Amino acid sequence: GMDTAINELTLHDVEPVSKDQKLIWEKELLGVYVSGHPLDKFEKDLLKRGTVTDARNGRKGQEIKTAGMIESVKELLTKKGDRMAFVKLVSLTDSIEMVAFPEVFQNNQDILIPGACVAVKGKLSIRNDEPGILIDKLKSLGPKEEAVDDVLSEV
Repeated sequence: GMDTAINELTLHDVEPVSKDQKLIWEKELLGVYVSGHPLDKFEKDLLKRGTVTDARNGRKGQEIKTAGMIESVKELLTKKGDRMAFVKLVSLTDSIEMVAFPEVFQNNQDILIPGACVAVKGKLSIRNDEPGILIDKLKSLGPKEEAVDDVLSEV
């Protein structure tokens, strides 16, 4: 009867989940990171650069070098129809808005995504008393080799 069917439910072993994946799920399901933060493993990269808080307290027009995680990307079109984006960069303690103008946006589309941990070079702008970074250069944090391994392991 019914009993035997229920007992035949088998659970398959699954691959252990990576820390990164766990964090993504936590953020999606709970709205917060529980077991750590994606930036934790880039501590060295973060220490080499100014903090997001330093950037927020900078002078208008000052060159800024900082690093953090992209939390959100809002794309928009310029009057000419070029794509650009407002990007929110977060650290473990603070956040700042950034602007990716069309050329920067086009050259960095692969890393201008929520969850990407990046280093930024740009200029501080202040609009309505709110500091922001006009991005000149952007790069992924961490060794490039890792990125290749990740791609291969997902195939």
